Amino acid sequence: MCRQIWDPEDTACYDSLLRVLGAKETWLFAGKILITFQEGDEAPAGSISWEGCGGFYVLSEAPSPLPPCGPIHDPCHPHNIREASGMDCCWQLGRAMIKCTKICDEFATREHVTLDWVRERMPSLVPKIYFQYEQDVYYYLIVSMPTTGDRLCNVWAKFGKKARHRSASGLARICRDLAQWQGSSMTGVDGKEFLGPMPEDWVDSGLFDFSPETLQRNAETVGMDCSTFVFHSIGIASPSSIFVDKKGNPIFIAEWECAGFMPRKWVLSSFFLTMHLAEFSHRDHRDKEQDDYDWVLEFGRQLKAVGFN
Repeated sequence: MCRQIWDPEDTACYDSLLRVLGAKETWLFAGKILITFQEGDEAPAGSISWEGCGGFYVLSEAPSPLPPCGPIHDPCHPHNIREASGMDCCWQLGRAMIKCTKICDEFATREHVTLDWVRERMPSLVPKIYFQYEQDVYYYLIVSMPTTGDRLCNVWAKFGKKARHRSASGLARICRDLAQWQGSSMTGVDGKEFLGPMPEDWVDSGLFDFSPETLQRNAETVGMDCSTFVFHSIGIASPSSIFVDKKGNPIFIAEWECAGFMPRKWVLSSFFLTMHLAEFSHRDHRDKEQDDYDWVLEFGRQLKAVGFN
């Protein structure tokens, strides 16, 4: 049951990451841990840390009482990637993503559970988990980013036809490989609810019921073939979630929040439902429209080429 509503005045997600006053390059996250930047060529022994800006960001437990903190003001780090109407906020700090999400569905599979599950099967594709925590209606996560490559949204406009083809065809093959893993119903990898973009007529109006029984019943009512459920991640539709090398080959998928078992026929349909996730860096409005169109056309074509229809 989805109990939370979108409230643009709610700043709790944005305020989950604060600058520690009086401390050099130190931040408090989730009211639970400190993130401290340390210069050097090697990570501190025994620490949970990651690279960035010529040093390492190191995690440690926050003291009690908590130190005095204030809003982030340094434009260099952390870098705010996304903020969505009080429901979600994401930062990049060195080679890591820091995320706070307002929990919409208490019964949904959590992203760190999905990451652990996929890593056992395809370890190079998914982030490592540095920290995860849940309190009240908020979910906190810190995960790794690749040390090479760039986000597809930043380089798509620079790519020629061959590189664009490599990106789209490579992602389509990843979707095909993920779909080898099958489930018995429309759920997350742990059997809990799969929360992702759905047609309105799949979810009971007013109830926000994402139970597998409701989703399957309503999907079959509108004619969707639910004989086979395959694993898929909606994040693959978002160029900001995809990292590619210089030739356009996909090397990493950053977002796995909306992932689970869905009808095989729904994989291609879900891409067209979520193609608004295409957020490319572009020079003017005309370029944006053309980039969006080229991405949708090429990736849709490659999904069909590997057997999705």
